[in-house]
Amino acid sequence: MTFGELLDEERKEGHAEGLAEGQNRLLTLINAMTADDRTAEILRLAEDERFMEEMLARYHIIGFICEASNV
Repeated sequence: MTFGELLDEERKEGHAEGLAEGQNRLLTLINAMTADDRTAEILRLAEDERFMEEMLARYHIIGFICEASNV
């Protein structure tokens, strides 16, 4: 395996890990909001980036970056 191939493989693994981490954080947020009877607001997470950031902070779910440029 060449160095370039190794770098590409590492990049792909890092991307997959980041996606899985983001999904886990979003599921954690949805579960927390459901437990607080805030299910009516869950759809708003997809529509309002600021609201998602507020909810992530409120439920102390850190490390989740809500920027399309980082996806």
